[in-house]
Amino acid sequence: MKSDMYRLSRNVGLYVSPLMATFLIAQEAFGIGLVEIISGEAKNHCVEFFNMTVYFSPLMLLTPFLASIPYAAVFCEDANSGYLQFALHRNVYLKAYTRTKYFAVWTSGFLVISIPLMVFGIICVAFAAPYTEQYILENGNQLQDTAWEILGTVFDGKAVIFSQIFFFSCFSASCSVIALAASAYLPNPFFTWCFPVILAYGGNFLFSKLHLGFLNLYYSFDPVYDVLHFSSDTAGILYMLAYHATVFLVCYVLFYLGVKRRVGGGELRICVDANKKMEA
Repeated sequence: MKSDMYRLSRNVGLYVSPLMATFLIAQEAFGIGLVEIISGEAKNHCVEFFNMTVYFSPLMLLTPFLASIPYAAVFCEDANSGYLQFALHRNVYLKAYTRTKYFAVWTSGFLVISIPLMVFGIICVAFAAPYTEQYILENGNQLQDTAWEILGTVFDGKAVIFSQIFFFSCFSASCSVIALAASAYLPNPFFTWCFPVILAYGGNFLFSKLHLGFLNLYYSFDPVYDVLHFSSDTAGILYMLAYHATVFLVCYVLFYLGVKRRVGGGELRICVDANKKMEA
């Protein structure tokens, strides 16, 4: 795991992706009125300004790609460079190799989005108006029939913002492991980076046509109650947790089986084979 974290820390994509995400957030925020929010001229509450910026920016569309850039193509590099044999020689067991790679990729996908969003969330909380019961009485409940209604005005909207950051980051992490799982079957970096984008866009269209909206990757961080026919306040939160847990487990199994198929078994006895050759 340490070697993977070291490789990840030296990967330029780990720094490029958050910078690109930050640029997209900043571009939208300044366009909507960040300067006015900071100066106190605008009266948008923190949840409203955060949602307007994040959900209307290109970030939502580009996240599947940005999440895959840092480390999702690591198996492609290992398989095509011969490092795979070296890594399995050190770890011996295939499970150790797939497990460390998988967690490193999931972590990279989570961090590239969570860090920029966390910074922006803190700015919203610090400068925008709080989301309070008084605001709801005067302007209505803007979170009604959403997954965030249950959190409402907890901590003046802070609970909503940081919960949204968590699930949006989980969406990013899920995109990265989807890319990693795909790379085990076609270890091409360009295919790996583009696959979650194709799946997200294509799935958005296909699942809506088939009335299978619950499979839509974009609903995994902001479920639409009208489409998913949710009525319970807790249904949205539970759905998002279950969605990402399912993606996490399914993609790991697919990645493990894909790598196992490529190396021809669950264990490479490289040391043993090398010793036999030396003895011969």
